[in-house]
Amino acid sequence: MANMGSSVNPIINSDACNAQDLNVNTAKVIECKDSFKESHKLESYRNDFSPQDKSSNPINENIPTSLNGSVATKLSFEEVPVSKAFVKKILEIELILSKKPLDVIKLKQLAASEGGLINDDIRRKVWPKLLGLDTKKAVPPPSEEELLAHPEYHQVVLDVNRSLKRFPPGIPYDQRVALQDQLTRLILRVIIKYPHLRYYQGYHDVAVTFLLVVGESDAFQIMEVLSTEHLKDCMEPTMDKTSRLLNFIYPLIQRLHPTLFEYMERSGVGTMFCLPWFLTWYGHSLNQYHDVVRLYDFFLVSPPLMPLYLAAIIVVHRQDEIFCADCDMAGIHSLLSQIPDDLPFESLLKKATKLYDDYPPNSIESEVTDRINKERDDKRRQATRHIAQRGWQNRLAAHWAVVPRFIPRPLQVRYILVTATLVGLYAYFRMADALSTDNVLLTAFGISGTSLLYPFHIFPPGAVGIDPAFVMASIAEEVIHLALGIAKSKKHKVRMEILSKLNSLVKEWICEASIKRNMPPNVAEQVGGKIYTFGSYRLGVHHKGADIDALCVAPRHIDRSDYFTSFFELLKQQPEVTELRAVEEAFVPVIKMNFDDIEIDMLFARLALKEIPDNMDLRDDCLLKNLDQKCVRSLNGCRVTDEILRLVPNIENFRLALRTIKLWAKKHGIYSNALGYLGGVSWAMLVARTCQLYPNAVAATLVHKFFLVFSQWKWPQPVLLKQPENVNLGFPVWDPRVNVSDRYHLMPIITPAYPQQNSTFNVSISTRTIMQEEFKNGLVITEDIMQGKVTWDKLFEPPNLFSKYKHFIVLLASSTSAEDHLEWCGLIESKVRHLIGNLERNQHITLAHVNPECFPPLEPESDKFCTMWFIGLVFAKTENLNVDLTYDIQSFTDSVLLSSGDSASLINTTNKKRVSDSATDTYCKKAKNEDSPNSAIVVNCGEDSNSAEEHGLTVPVDTLITDEQCMEPPLLAATPITNEVNIAINSIDLQVSDHVEKKDFSVSQVNKGMRIRKPHEIYDDLTTEQVYQTNPKKFEG
Repeated sequence: MANMGSSVNPIINSDACNAQDLNVNTAKVIECKDSFKESHKLESYRNDFSPQDKSSNPINENIPTSLNGSVATKLSFEEVPVSKAFVKKILEIELILSKKPLDVIKLKQLAASEGGLINDDIRRKVWPKLLGLDTKKAVPPPSEEELLAHPEYHQVVLDVNRSLKRFPPGIPYDQRVALQDQLTRLILRVIIKYPHLRYYQGYHDVAVTFLLVVGESDAFQIMEVLSTEHLKDCMEPTMDKTSRLLNFIYPLIQRLHPTLFEYMERSGVGTMFCLPWFLTWYGHSLNQYHDVVRLYDFFLVSPPLMPLYLAAIIVVHRQDEIFCADCDMAGIHSLLSQIPDDLPFESLLKKATKLYDDYPPNSIESEVTDRINKERDDKRRQATRHIAQRGWQNRLAAHWAVVPRFIPRPLQVRYILVTATLVGLYAYFRMADALSTDNVLLTAFGISGTSLLYPFHIFPPGAVGIDPAFVMASIAEEVIHLALGIAKSKKHKVRMEILSKLNSLVKEWICEASIKRNMPPNVAEQVGGKIYTFGSYRLGVHHKGADIDALCVAPRHIDRSDYFTSFFELLKQQPEVTELRAVEEAFVPVIKMNFDDIEIDMLFARLALKEIPDNMDLRDDCLLKNLDQKCVRSLNGCRVTDEILRLVPNIENFRLALRTIKLWAKKHGIYSNALGYLGGVSWAMLVARTCQLYPNAVAATLVHKFFLVFSQWKWPQPVLLKQPENVNLGFPVWDPRVNVSDRYHLMPIITPAYPQQNSTFNVSISTRTIMQEEFKNGLVITEDIMQGKVTWDKLFEPPNLFSKYKHFIVLLASSTSAEDHLEWCGLIESKVRHLIGNLERNQHITLAHVNPECFPPLEPESDKFCTMWFIGLVFAKTENLNVDLTYDIQSFTDSVLLSSGDSASLINTTNKKRVSDSATDTYCKKAKNEDSPNSAIVVNCGEDSNSAEEHGLTVPVDTLITDEQCMEPPLLAATPITNEVNIAINSIDLQVSDHVEKKDFSVSQVNKGMRIRKPHEIYDDLTTEQVYQTNPKKFEG
């Protein structure tokens, strides 16, 4: 901090180098101006490079040495501005460079003055001089073997491949690859030479700017100086020093604008918004190249903390926008993370220079220290309070444990029920007036104990519309069995016994594997191993028949290969285990099985520890050190579940509210992560966030507030349960400021445990629209429930998908055996969201609604196994429009086939029949709007499929099922398809045939209905380019 404490500002005022002070002949200036313009005209990039051998190694430079540092200039968006003042400035710089000794101070003055160094040709000459570098000095690069062997190589390659926007526009693919290889080599050269420096995400944004301007050789020397001086605190193994430096911004804001300081403090936005500004010198956050290089001119001649002083100036400059935003962390963080393109950087740089002169770092360092100490004390107090609460609960538990020794169990149950009854009666008479208000059901889930009176039909005044049966099932069971812990169910005991057996098997297996590795038996018995649970079972919201998500944790000498070989064989020998299968190549490797008729998905993680103690807490971030990505993903389930339980204020209210929301989501068909909706963890985090916003609310209120909050949520504003922690272990985390792909997530819900990830990356535009509509409908229903107008049953009534849409795509999956059909359906279901994405990119389709529930035919064939999914379509209202779906569907079926190995595909288009013609007597045959000629497209993915008639299936989805039948399966009939149009793609076996005969089909919208057009009736199809020109945003999706 010594260099930050200096009160002498090395930046000299830009007025000292005004171009008007130069004695330059006017005629000579004009002549130089013309020649300068002529020499800096933009040229085509392809004319600057000679053709290269495409078979050459990509790490070889495809860019000639003479042009290696001028790529950015040649591909600029605009011509270099040439004014009279800038020409004078260029002449002065050239004059200084031609003289010896070099006047470095004067060059620094010119670099800091308005306009900076004007263009990249000047920067190429001046930037190394500003740092005192000898560009003639050659530094041999490391060998390719050294680069590949470095532990940071893969992370650097990933970051470089994601930095496409930093490369010039219009660059050919081979030249871009060459630049990426140079950038990778440049970064690794620095961290190889200085092993104590750690690469961080964002370092490549700094390096790429110098690479584009000065070339790899000079860029290496520049990055070498910056890494050991300006950026050295950012390249520490931890983020402690960087976090400390970021805290300098708040004392500066307080001096510039006290009201703004208080507003930001109250919002809790923290300092993370300016982290990418500081780490990348604004290179990642700015969209305009000329702004980036202008700031680099300034920062190269400035103290290391100057980017933070500029950050304070930018925040104060945007005060009006901040005051207009909501005073919360998410809103202000989202606002400040995006820097506008029209900021007046020249005036902001002058203000930053003055701010540094007025308040140098040593003048506010004590305030920064006090601020950090205060944050540390707050965290310590919270931890102490939590430990004290746990200790008090443990002491009470020890005292109450004496009671069962002296009181028989039947009397315990009676004692609890009588006590609850008395408390409820007291609350009934005490709060009679309050219970007669609109918040009728508040007491149904309340802590007063009144809910326990509902089974005895004792209701408070005004409790109209409350269903005693529902209350008995959903409240009394939770309160008695979960809160009071009475008589756990037999199924729960079975699950506990299964987990105990698995835990013993794991310890036995690890002990035997350790002995085989020549470990002494007495030591092998102590290495341990443990089974952890996560998901719905760990959260306490599992239902009857639900599976158990488990994690096997092993010490460091046990490999994943051992888990999928020796432990897999051990499970085979267990008589309780059935349907055992290993999915070793999955994104998260897993062993699936049925253990005593309970389905179990068990993951594996190897920790870098000699022993696995039974009391180990997986929430410790230090456990992630030296682990591979697969182990981190496996651990993430347990870590996220435990963190959710830790962050909710009342676990019992959270569990009951989550049970309600999960049941509602399943009934309304929006519970499926694979299909683009939300999965169990995502729903749990949304409910947990509601609990945080309303910590004292009971379960019924939480359900209502859940719909209130998320029906008005401003997506894609992320849902966060806590502020992301500064853990620098090298694992990729969700951060749209750093990762470009994260910016396109539509409904981000961020996991609370490191490494933070978005649990809803599968959400599409259609699924988000559907869920937003369901949130709004849920809010209306819960408001009616709170007012006593309807019962809770109304919330769980499933919507009628078949009456909501007129047009459908029917996806059929068929197999020849039950075992193959299970895996085949799983594969197809995992790919359906890609079909939805294809349909969304069609500019004539406004919505594609997939129903997560799949259906078998009413009369399945004995030797065939078939499953159906329905996708409702909404088309844009345009008359006489031809909509071509050939490419959308064909690309989907191709992707399924490429993932399957040997299977076949069949696509049929067919007119829908009337319900009265095909439905059985079991279902209602009444159809509404019978004059509407609706249509369906049947997409059949099956094994050994040859024709539509072979399956004997038809889909009468034009039927509008009545409300009374909304709980029934869809209306299907087992009659052959005999429609006039039957267009099929021939069967495909990828192992045999390489040729696919494609026959196009399209859908024509006529008036309000649809009909299928034959191939010879198809008009000219829209090409991809035409679709993009019509609606680029819709195309990009």
